[in-house]
Amino acid sequence: RGFWNVPVWNYAKSVSVTGHVGGSVNISCKYPQSQRSHPRFLCRMMGNGDCNYETSVKESRRWRNEGKLSLHDDRAKQIFTVSFNHLTEGDSGEYWCGAESDWTSDHGYKVFINQINLTVTGE
Repeated sequence: RGFWNVPVWNYAKSVSVTGHVGGSVNISCKYPQSQRSHPRFLCRMMGNGDCNYETSVKESRRWRNEGKLSLHDDRAKQIFTVSFNHLTEGDSGEYWCGAESDWTSDHGYKVFINQINLTVTGE
């Protein structure tokens, strides 16, 4: 786990989302069928070009709640949804969602699917 460097050639689609302090936003990442069986992940891009691992979801069609983040993966529709809850201005930033094969293995790999630019404004 930890930090991953995001290759530019994996860039697929950029999404800009605006939320309000104390509110929530939903972000959907559509992924290719070739990645359907792999866990989905979310990471936050840091200033040094590394993507800081936030969390992942491995099951289909079941919400996973992790405090501020809620994750849902519908493999039939190939849509990974992330909900950011109880937003603060500190949540503003660049995030990436993607698919990962076995990241505990030296042969594991990650595919970055969507770049998410989140802006949180005052109430």
